Amino acid sequence: MIQSIRGFKDILPGEVELWQHIEKTARSLLESFGFKEIRIPILEHAELSMAFDWTCAFGLEGIIAELDFAGKSLKSQMKRADRFGAKHVLIVGEKELEEKAVILRNMTTKEQLLVPLDNLVKAVKDKIS
Repeated sequence: MIQSIRGFKDILPGEVELWQHIEKTARSLLESFGFKEIRIPILEHAELSMAFDWTCAFGLEGIIAELDFAGKSLKSQMKRADRFGAKHVLIVGEKELEEKAVILRNMTTKEQLLVPLDNLVKAVKDKIS
């Protein structure tokens, strides 16, 4: 059996024509301003997709969150967070996903806590409030 990928919505018959119209209109408008089409990969690493979902959920809770799409090293990302005055950072990687817990780091005290993935946004909000 084929399962849909989390976070992706199939466009079914009946919706396809509407999406084709929207795409055609947008393409025409953008080309009139000199934009050219580029193609990007459709799928990402699982941790990036999950982190994106969490980033959006944090935003809805009034917590400013930023996500690294450039694939910079952890050290580089920590320096950036420090430069921007981040009070906390979440460290998410393959190891953390396997263990089903991410690391919440207090940038002032350097204290690190493991936070379970279940109800992550609420748990982090409770810990930083």
